[in-house]
Amino acid sequence: METFAEDGNKVTDNKSVLKIWKREFQKLFDKAEACEGENFDKQFYEEVKKFKLELEQQFSEAENVNDAYSYPMLNATKSVAEVIKALSNC
Repeated sequence: METFAEDGNKVTDNKSVLKIWKREFQKLFDKAEACEGENFDKQFYEEVKKFKLELEQQFSEAENVNDAYSYPMLNATKSVAEVIKALSNC
């Protein structure tokens, strides 16, 4: 996994990426909660709240994963040649 920090630097370690994602999603959900009393669809708001709780649970579970047992190969950058070779074998 990778993302960019607020200072523009690339972040690649899983725990830091998850923290950044959590912070950014929290900003979105905070804005949705602020709009609750305004002209806002109540059903949509309830769905977003439910989704927020599910995401928080997933982030919490992901932070507890031991990186030694994760699959870093799946997150590794692939070259165009590797992709072409893999597709040629299909």
